[in-house]
Order: sequence, then C-alpha cells, then structure tokens
Amino acid sequence: MAPGRFRSIAAATLSVALVWVFSAPLTPAGAVASWGGRVFESDRVTPREGVVVSLAEGPSEATLRAAPTRADGTFTIDGAPTGTYRLKVEAPEGVFVSSEPVKLEAGANTPMALALNPGAINAKQEQGLGNGEISSMTEYLIAGGVTLFALLVILEITDDDDETNATNHLPPG
Repeated sequence: MAPGRFRSIAAATLSVALVWVFSAPLTPAGAVASWGGRVFESDRVTPREGVVVSLAEGPSEATLRAAPTRADGTFTIDGAPTGTYRLKVEAPEGVFVSSEPVKLEAGANTPMALALNPGAINAKQEQGLGNGEISSMTEYLIAGGVTLFALLVILEITDDDDETNATNHLPPG
C-alpha cells in the first residue's frame, strides 16, 4: 500500500473515531430513570385529576406517557431512558408545553410540581421551534459534515503529494 494512501485511510479513521468519541452520550447504555410529581391548577393549590403528563425525546419525538393523574394530582414515569426531554401535559382544555427541558438521570429523580397556566402557551414551543436547542440528530449531521470535509481536504492534500512524488521519480526520458 502506498504511503500516501495509508495516511489517507489513517486520517479518515481518526476523524471518524474522534466524532464518535465526542458525540457519545456520557450515561451508560441502558440506564433508566424514574420521575414523577404533582399537577395543579394555575392557583398552585388545586390538584388536577385525569391529565396526562408525557415526555417527548429529541427529533424522533418518541413519547413516554404517565397514567392519568390521580385525584391528588400525582403522576409517575418509571423505566425511562436517561436523557433530556420536552415536557407536555395533555388536559381537556389543550396541551401545555414546558419552555424548560426536563433532564432525567439514572435512578430516582427529584419530583416536580407543575401548575397549568393557560395563558403561558407558546405556539412556537409547542411545535418544537424557538427553544434555542440543537437536536442530537443535527449535532450528528454537523459532525458528519465536518468529518467529510476534513476527509476531502486530506485526500486532496495526499493526492497532490503522491503526484509530486511520482513525477520526481520518473526516469529521464
């Protein structure tokens, strides 16, 4: 194998490995979380019964749903994969979406009290826009694009070196 070709393959492999290492999640695979809390009316005193709390995950919008809240407004979600989620509460008067993400870590997480405030719904947030975050899929696409660009630059540089070396070693003719 030509030295220039070997350098190209080694550089490409190193680039892919670096992207993989820096984009890997820090929590162990298969780690699960439990989380819960209480849902209240906007007065923050009256419990809400029968509303459904759910967590939506990333670009796939995979949803984890709790059973409807009990008479005291309590809910629980067990066995959720660790990660960051968008919080939604489905009630007869509409869907309430939190402007702040919920981060679940392995094991039991701190319970949360939620007060439903009908005037605070933001249509952009409900559609997943304007929350100022970049999804993990977007991060992977950006990292892949940067890696591909670096690979093309490396290939171009090493191809020029190979052509230069080849012309310098030609027998006089």
